[in-house]
Amino acid sequence: KREVLSAAKITRHIKKIAPHFSPGRQEDAHDLFINMVDKMEAVMLLEQGGREAFDPRSRETTLMGHIFNGWVRKQIVCPECGAISQRFDTKTGLELQITGSSVHSLEAAFAADFADEVLDGENKYRCSKCKNKVCATLVSG
Repeated sequence: KREVLSAAKITRHIKKIAPHFSPGRQEDAHDLFINMVDKMEAVMLLEQGGREAFDPRSRETTLMGHIFNGWVRKQIVCPECGAISQRFDTKTGLELQITGSSVHSLEAAFAADFADEVLDGENKYRCSKCKNKVCATLVSG
């Protein structure tokens, strides 16, 4: 038997999923999705002692983390001593800028999002090894 799928079952409980949503106001579908994933993860963690029982890195290893998270590597090489600083940032989604004169394709939007960032002037990089403030490039990928 085929039935029509109604969103009423979801919209009746929207305040439980995303408390900041308001009736009659346009909301972001991505924001709703992120809130739903967060609530599902909270229920899973509740069975294991709650969110407080896990540090942020451990929470990344949950089923929800494995399905919906990704990681972006950020790396800086000190031009003076050659020390490498590297970290991995968790990403639940990509928010690509698709408006503007410099973005004409999805590939260009990805390139802009992962473009190298020059750390210079007031934003110089302080190397943890040689302790110098240096001009450096933050590479994402």
